Amino acid sequence: MIFNNCKKIYAILIVQSLTIVVIFVFQACKVTIIDIELPETADTGEVIELKMSCNIDYIENDNINEYGAILQIPIDWEIINAIAYFDNDFSFTLAKNDKYAKEYIPEENNKIWVGTYSIPFNNKKYITNNQIEVSVLILTGNIEGETETSKVYTVKAGIGLSENDQWISHDPYNIYNFQDFSELTYTKLITIYKANDNIPPPQIQSIQVKDLLIGTDVLLSWQGYNEKLVGDIVRYDLYKSNSFFDNVLEEEILPFTTVPSNTYMKQITDLVENKYYFAVCAVDEKGNFIPKVQPASVELKEGVDIKGYVLHQDEPVEGITLTILDKYSGIKQKESISQKDGTYLISEIPVGEYFLIATASANSNLNAIYYNNAYSLKNATPLIVNPYSSQPNEINFEMSINKKPVADAGPNQNVTEETLVFLDGSNSVDLDGEIISYEWEQKNGNTVDFTGIFSAQQRFVTPKIGQQTKCLEFVLTVIDNNNDSDSDTCLICINKNNSKSGSDSDSSPCFINCLIMY
Repeated sequence: MIFNNCKKIYAILIVQSLTIVVIFVFQACKVTIIDIELPETADTGEVIELKMSCNIDYIENDNINEYGAILQIPIDWEIINAIAYFDNDFSFTLAKNDKYAKEYIPEENNKIWVGTYSIPFNNKKYITNNQIEVSVLILTGNIEGETETSKVYTVKAGIGLSENDQWISHDPYNIYNFQDFSELTYTKLITIYKANDNIPPPQIQSIQVKDLLIGTDVLLSWQGYNEKLVGDIVRYDLYKSNSFFDNVLEEEILPFTTVPSNTYMKQITDLVENKYYFAVCAVDEKGNFIPKVQPASVELKEGVDIKGYVLHQDEPVEGITLTILDKYSGIKQKESISQKDGTYLISEIPVGEYFLIATASANSNLNAIYYNNAYSLKNATPLIVNPYSSQPNEINFEMSINKKPVADAGPNQNVTEETLVFLDGSNSVDLDGEIISYEWEQKNGNTVDFTGIFSAQQRFVTPKIGQQTKCLEFVLTVIDNNNDSDSDTCLICINKNNSKSGSDSDSSPCFINCLIMY
């Protein structure tokens, strides 16, 4: 069914003792109800799933601030959970809304449940041209009579919205009495059989607990558990203790919280730094569960510990400083000194991104080295600390003898007086690190004005000379990240303007490592 005017949008599900109305509300849109699914049969005390598929072709209306589902169910039935999925990209839970439920009049022996979702302003851009899948888990109630007694129910569904904080029923339009729901656009039959269930759900064995590294929170999950194979789970009870346990009844451990079915993880907050054991039990509608558990443990910490060895030629090195630097500010966060056996330990590194560097003392000839065997910061691999990273907790460093940098002041050339000259030392290299300093020095001749003596490249204008040829000597000194240095010299030979400039030739006495650019 396609509705082009969302002022009246609806589809109905009718039940003899059960009427379920699922409502999704939009304006300025075209909504297509693709399908509604409900099991043909179920048992008493079983969790059944109502699924609704809707196609939203267009939605753009900031006045729409809330939408959700309205269900009429028998008094002894319960809504376990209701979730809507947008194109499988994101999902939201429909929360019980008693305020809107009071606007409806249920049929005899029934009750109303309304679940809604408030649309955050920044999420409205996602609610356009989307496929919506709705899943509502419902726990069936009891039937009078002997085992295998059955009762047939009919189910309907419809659509509506909340606009400008005013909840509006759209199908039937502006009707809030379920006795007046008469249109049979979609009809499903479900037969409920009376059953006696004293069998508890299977034990949960795939529990995982992850420390979130902030000293107070963990994430508990049991994603591998398939509750649909059981069919009657209504909740999960969560247990914790500071000591090992394997039977919650025998050890008299009570659940500290519960979550509804169709929920497979829970963030636990407000803990203290300690060791914890966690377990989860699946519980059915009659309270049946298996008390024997397989707990998962975690030792809560704020941050992570990094340890390892510092070696040189497979021998331990003592006295190396291991430093954690913030990736973005460069500020030192933590440090440690390697011991006689080469070991080091940096404790409780908080969540963040860092560089880890091993540095020898100033009088040592060993290279400084970054995590992942990098000799310079630009090649270093960041150390990422978060609960979901795969960074190792043990990092070893192999120190090496530093190789001195090689200074290169550039090739040389003759020039005339009052000529713009460029000195270029950018071809200087450091094979096992990085050059951190350049310094130019004029050794003789008329003093010239540099643009900056601590840059790889310099420029100046040659002075006037009173003789035919005059050579100026310049020395470039480079320093690497291990404080080793090297120097190189170039001569700039200046000729009078009325003299002929020399050609680029190695036979000229003025050509000693100098680059002139016009």
